[in-house]
Amino acid sequence: MSARAPWNQKLGMVTRLSRIFREDGRALIIAADHRQRGIQGGLEDFKSLTRRMYGALGQADAIVTTKEPMATLISAHPASRRKGLLLSLNRAGLGGSVFEVDDRPVNSPAMASRWGLDGTKFLLRIDPANPHTASQLETCGKLCEECASLELPMIIEPLFCRESGGKLTVDTSPERVRYAAIIANDYSVPAIKIPYPKGSTRSKRRRDFRDIVASVSSRVLILGGSRTRIDQVLAQAEDSIREGGSGVVMGRNILLHDRPEMVTSALGMIIHDDLDAETALRKAREDVED
Repeated sequence: MSARAPWNQKLGMVTRLSRIFREDGRALIIAADHRQRGIQGGLEDFKSLTRRMYGALGQADAIVTTKEPMATLISAHPASRRKGLLLSLNRAGLGGSVFEVDDRPVNSPAMASRWGLDGTKFLLRIDPANPHTASQLETCGKLCEECASLELPMIIEPLFCRESGGKLTVDTSPERVRYAAIIANDYSVPAIKIPYPKGSTRSKRRRDFRDIVASVSSRVLILGGSRTRIDQVLAQAEDSIREGGSGVVMGRNILLHDRPEMVTSALGMIIHDDLDAETALRKAREDVED
């Protein structure tokens, strides 16, 4: 088949996607690519991090991380190879730095292919007031082409950003989330990872998320973000699935929890078994105690 064939007509692409997404088209993906961007609070101990990653991965479908701890995960825990493995490509934009938007690739799709990985992820910051956004959009396009030629799935994480007081913040208003999602979708990738939109009520947030899903053809995954209460995390996951989402990409709310396996178990039941958040949490707690 031609390298320019649509992604869903490429056998290599479809095969790799089947290792990330289950037959229901949904996925629970653990995010463990924070440290190389300078986000290290609670993630400093390497052995503890890899142990938590492997434990949580048992209940998850895939993991996205950097060269390390990916290399250690694969070599020390061969069973992890039965899960979807995705390489985070751009980590040059250190959190809080003056060059945060100028987030250049530090890994390549070719390296992901050599390692036998199943996909890649690109973090696309969109700040109309920052000229580096243009090069980010260009870089994203080139990496998409390279991934397509290798039949390697790529997930784009589009974030609409604003600089305020010297700090880059993510705008999670529904209008901005949808704006960024549409831009990412038009690269023709299998999935995008977005923030769940903020809103005054739960029902409004659900309606806005449904509208965002309807605006794209890619599968829509929500990101976990900073640490928050587990019941809120699960409720948000439930709402996203109910409104057409395809799963969750979550890091700190899993890896920094006292019981990472319990969190992934509950999320898995919400995503794949269509359980409500309260029931899923109760069952997951019972499973852990047993």
